[in-house]
Amino acid sequence: MRFQKNTFVEDLSKTFFLSLEVLGQQINYILCTPGLNILFWVIMIQILVALVLTDLSSTNTFNHF
Repeated sequence: MRFQKNTFVEDLSKTFFLSLEVLGQQINYILCTPGLNILFWVIMIQILVALVLTDLSSTNTFNHF
């Protein structure tokens, strides 16, 4: 029983790292393509800005009033 669980976890981690590798390759492809590169960074910056703004607004709302 224990042996089966271990192989299951191993399979899971292998699948996880494989998907990470594929994701890395896709991001690499995007970064190497000039047009997509700009689009990728614009989207990333927008996401970061949105996260920072929502974070700031949620923490500062109570401080102002």
